[in-house]
Amino acid sequence: MRPRSATLTALLLAALATPSAAFAVDGDGDGHDASVDCDDGDPDVFPGAVERCNGVDDNCDGDVDEAASVDALTWYADTDSDGFGTPLFQVTACEQPSGYVSDNSDCNDDEATVNPEETEVCDTLDNDCDGYTDEDGAADAVTWHPDHDLDGYGEYEGVTVRACEQPSGYAANNLDCDDFHNTIYPGAPEDCSNGVDDDCDGDADEAEDCAADTGAGVPKTCSVTGASPATLALPLVLLGLARRRRQA
Repeated sequence: MRPRSATLTALLLAALATPSAAFAVDGDGDGHDASVDCDDGDPDVFPGAVERCNGVDDNCDGDVDEAASVDALTWYADTDSDGFGTPLFQVTACEQPSGYVSDNSDCNDDEATVNPEETEVCDTLDNDCDGYTDEDGAADAVTWHPDHDLDGYGEYEGVTVRACEQPSGYAANNLDCDDFHNTIYPGAPEDCSNGVDDDCDGDADEAEDCAADTGAGVPKTCSVTGASPATLALPLVLLGLARRRRQA
């Protein structure tokens, strides 16, 4: 009987010294015992669990919040640092990576002056990302005036347009006093025989413009009303006749 007892005792001691699945402990009831579960007190933590953005190593791989697939956010590259990202380059992460933002509405991520909140200006860029470049509503667009006679001076009154580039048939000023004759504009030579305000200064055939040397030593003469020299001489002739009659 002793040999058999010695054998049973040896087997019992061996069994106690060897770990057995029957004695493994699964404290949180997640199907993974403490030998493989990195947190046997949390049923949501075990090998193969879904990694979440919670500061916990959910899947027991030694890393925290890596490649979270449930609640990670999508971040977009913001190369020009204007606070708006491009949809062309994106990453998924729990925390915001450097150089990335949560917005993806930038239409040109290489220009800090281009984003949906920027003001449109005349610079050949679509500053406000509305799909149009240098449109009439640009902050520094120019008001253009009709220039019918194409003398470089626009009509004083007329339908204006705003644009970054000069439209055909328009000028950047409205100083023309007669926009249908290209010889009439501010600074034009005054014609002393037409009774017209050629230089748009408010006077027609004014003496200071007409009393210029013709080149032959004979000064020009004209009236402020545009009357001819013959017309100006008529009152003097009549005055002379009246004096002769009184003397007679």
